[in-house]
Amino acid sequence: MLGSRSRQEKREKILQAALAAYARYGIHRATARQIAEIAQIGKSTIFEYFKSTDELMDAAFAYYMQKAKDMRAASHEKAGRDPAASLNAYFDNLTALIIQAPKELLLISQYITALLSSGADFAGVKGEYAKKLQPFADALLDEFYLIAETGMKAGVFRPCGGLNAMDCALALNAFAREMQAQAFIQDEADIMEVCQRLKRTAFCMLGARDTDNKE
Repeated sequence: MLGSRSRQEKREKILQAALAAYARYGIHRATARQIAEIAQIGKSTIFEYFKSTDELMDAAFAYYMQKAKDMRAASHEKAGRDPAASLNAYFDNLTALIIQAPKELLLISQYITALLSSGADFAGVKGEYAKKLQPFADALLDEFYLIAETGMKAGVFRPCGGLNAMDCALALNAFAREMQAQAFIQDEADIMEVCQRLKRTAFCMLGARDTDNKE
């Protein structure tokens, strides 16, 4: 049991070091030696856990996305108590991430680009994307669906135009993607303004007022 736990801890240490190296040097420029230096292990140790640097890259981003999913799990409980506050917090946290931690967004963008350039045929690339990133995208959509459905059942959300919970979840997901895109095309002041506009639009679509808006 102790040996198994120690091995798992070392594996996580390598994954964390890989993400740090990708952020510092770029996905395609980070080397196994640099990752080993950050993890303070021998280079050969990496390959006791991972067959190749490509396998390490996939594992590192799966680890990153699982951590993000675990952090969001608390929002499920919060959504049950106050769906409007839960959605408001999600948008505010996303805005803060975009402005304060752009390297994290860049990491995800680089990984997506790596997947999209990994093959010559569309079907192959689509399959890789679906296998490695779709579960994360589905989890986010499920979260928005939970918030929307809970809010509608509680009478907090009254969507315009007869929209159902899945309609709202898809729209909220699109808003979130657009907010992330702003990091690459706008400066900080404009990012903040656009993100606030998108949040207000989301609450307007849901027929509710965001919990920070006192007007």
